[in-house]
Amino acid sequence: MICILGKEDFSFHNTVVTIGKFDALHIGHKALIGRMKEYKDKGLKSVVFRLDIPSAQTPVRSETERIDVLEKLGVDIYIRYPFNESVARMSAENFIEKILIEKLGIKALIVGEDFRFGHGRLGDAGL
Repeated sequence: MICILGKEDFSFHNTVVTIGKFDALHIGHKALIGRMKEYKDKGLKSVVFRLDIPSAQTPVRSETERIDVLEKLGVDIYIRYPFNESVARMSAENFIEKILIEKLGIKALIVGEDFRFGHGRLGDAGL
């Protein structure tokens, strides 16, 4: 598994992506990752894109544990992306263009029903 930790300089093509905090890797996270299998079977690389959002809570899993679990689940690429001021101010449309399309070469996106993204959380799966 390829791990990119805290860097913004990468480029991939033909990916299926799931996005989130993935702090605990609970059953819901594992279900999202499991849904990527059908796209992997079609030749796409699976990407877990974790927004590294600072929080007051202690992480449920260490980074080493998280990587181990993701590898066992068959994830091809794990990215811990820095959540900085630039990302926080990015519109949902800009996030799609600059990160999902240009950096990840996305072909499919798998997210939960309540997933929101972009400045003001204005983006959703429908966008």
